[in-house]
Amino acid sequence: MMGLALIWRPALPAAGLALAPLLLAAMLYWQWRRWRRRLGARRAWPLAAARSVTVALLVLAMLDPACRRELQDTARQRLLVLVDRSDSMRVADDGVATREARAEALVGLVRQALPPGVEMARWSFAAETWPEGAPAPAGAAPGTDIGGALLAAAEQEAQAAAVLLLTDGGDEPPQPLRLPRAPLVLAAIGSDPAGWRDVSVTELRVPSAVECGVTFPVEADLLARGHADASFRAGLENLEVALARARAGGNWEQLASSRADLRQGRAQVRFETRCDEPAVWRYRLTVAGAPAELSPLNNRRAATVEARREALDVLYFSRRLGADLKRLRQTLSGDQALTFTALYRTGGERYTVQAGEGVDVASLRQGLPADAAALRQFECLILGSFPSQLWTAGEMRTVLQYVEAGGGLIWLGGEESFDAGGYEASALAPLIPWRLGGGGALQRGDHPVTVPLAAADDPAVAGLRELLAQSEGETLTVAAMNLPGALAPGARVLLEAERPQGRAPLLVTQAYGRGRVYALASNTSWQWAGGHGVADTFYRRLWRQMTRAAAGASAGGRLLQVTWEGNALRPAGRTTAAVRVTEPEGVSLRATLADGGGSTALPLERGDETGLWRVALSFRGRGDYTFRLEALRGGEVAESYEKLLPVAPPAEEGTRLECRASDLKRLAERAGGACFEEAEAEGLIAAVTERMRRPRRFEQVSLISRGPWFALAVLLALLAEWMLRRRRQLV
Repeated sequence: MMGLALIWRPALPAAGLALAPLLLAAMLYWQWRRWRRRLGARRAWPLAAARSVTVALLVLAMLDPACRRELQDTARQRLLVLVDRSDSMRVADDGVATREARAEALVGLVRQALPPGVEMARWSFAAETWPEGAPAPAGAAPGTDIGGALLAAAEQEAQAAAVLLLTDGGDEPPQPLRLPRAPLVLAAIGSDPAGWRDVSVTELRVPSAVECGVTFPVEADLLARGHADASFRAGLENLEVALARARAGGNWEQLASSRADLRQGRAQVRFETRCDEPAVWRYRLTVAGAPAELSPLNNRRAATVEARREALDVLYFSRRLGADLKRLRQTLSGDQALTFTALYRTGGERYTVQAGEGVDVASLRQGLPADAAALRQFECLILGSFPSQLWTAGEMRTVLQYVEAGGGLIWLGGEESFDAGGYEASALAPLIPWRLGGGGALQRGDHPVTVPLAAADDPAVAGLRELLAQSEGETLTVAAMNLPGALAPGARVLLEAERPQGRAPLLVTQAYGRGRVYALASNTSWQWAGGHGVADTFYRRLWRQMTRAAAGASAGGRLLQVTWEGNALRPAGRTTAAVRVTEPEGVSLRATLADGGGSTALPLERGDETGLWRVALSFRGRGDYTFRLEALRGGEVAESYEKLLPVAPPAEEGTRLECRASDLKRLAERAGGACFEEAEAEGLIAAVTERMRRPRRFEQVSLISRGPWFALAVLLALLAEWMLRRRRQLV
């Protein structure tokens, strides 16, 4: 205990405190005069003194004095420290010490600055997490699992007052499954890459899915930092670049090799290959190391390709040719798992068909098929911008039947779309996911585009929110947009546009029958395509994911249809599967997820349609997981579905050596914590010590009610007055 102080806690307001002593003093003076007239001054003053003591004690009770003292907390506090031990932390990127050594030096400075009574609990992490002093888990694969480390911290948070994590950020943006409630402080370890001498593979481009037997490209961008140094540049002239492939969990097999000249700092390489068997394949591109380069870790990069037996067929249809067709054709035709067909009117009732192999062109010569069965050769239909008056009644009926039976539909905005195209009174109005009648002409201006947090897991926009977060100052905008009305029941906003009046829906989806509809309220998204920036990547991924989502690319059998949504197969990640039961009457479902440690039952949630269910899966660590789904009828298995899920980070350890300081700062903001770079060591230490400083606690002890002493003093004063009054025969 320390810091004693006397405080007053009056029971009356200020006016009462001023008036009460005056009244008591007046009463005491009046009583003194009575006693003096009756007894004389010499015999009256002892009575007045005794009464004065009683009145003084009464005033003291009204002021309620207390002793305020500070309490010293003797319980020990704990700081949980997580240090990245992955391979990239062993790189001496500042030319003096490794990142791991610099992280240890920071931990030492923090330890010296901690307040008394604080102990430090240290853990290490890479692909796994383990206590400091214990050996690293045997057989652990290389990698940086920040999500798993934070999950371990969340499990230990009952014993920690704060968490300090020191890392270079790993090879992909951290996406923790759970954050600790304890205050989180991050230290971003890594030097400025401008001073490096290093060769790296900055990007590897492969289709996410391909059709078996179809040749597809594998392209990569190579970068050489420090190429201005003549001694280093001499070793960049003729570097070997190799392409290898492996099945999930299998051995690598080299497919081809080439040469690259990096003396100018940048180069591109391209290979062509194909998959002859349906499977999930891993492709790895490796560039030979240059003499005296910083590290060979980022000389390779890997990506996953899913080979399927058949491609999805997509049809673009319009009676007015728009500027978006060219970019759509380039983007979707470049996806080896999609077959893109364009059907558009060129004059009168003459139509042009641009189709790939295997498409029934004859059924399209006269325009959109009037028979829904003929239209079902396509899994997804994209409609350009043209007015509703150009539709025939038969065509509209065919499109409605096509979507209701399970086809996918994507609307494109424009000057003759939605309200502006007169669709309010058309038979196709139910296929537009908002109420018509309130919009009109296109709204022009640069409107920034965002992905709402609530929609980030939708398969059409999965990963695009994170892509925008990595843009580092580049803003994605649309130059014109239609204004959607009130959303239809069950509709969901996937993209939003910022307007001076507030946010407006830009991409909206809804279910219709067994199909799904997407409406993009703009005709300028094609301007995102071209170049190598975030906008081009966003456009390519959006359209390729949206066509698959609209088509409901699913697996399963006669009774079960399974569509994977937001497939994040990574440690501490999660994914969702939509399960549709074609004959739901009397059917119950059972889902399990199994790994080497056993099998876990998974809860299923009913969707907003009959026969639709969703199951969420999360993965604690890397490895091969088996998802099994059973449809039970009458207690017996009527049909089952099984899928192997290889869980591993999409990027291999060290493929991105640059410190992900911006991603770590966003993570700190999300957790309500703070992030500091190495140069901000003083701020880091201050933030940790501030979070570990115990709150000052005070105790107030009343001098009136604490113990019997005040009550005894009052009794003694009253007893003394009573005895004096009795001697003077006043009682």
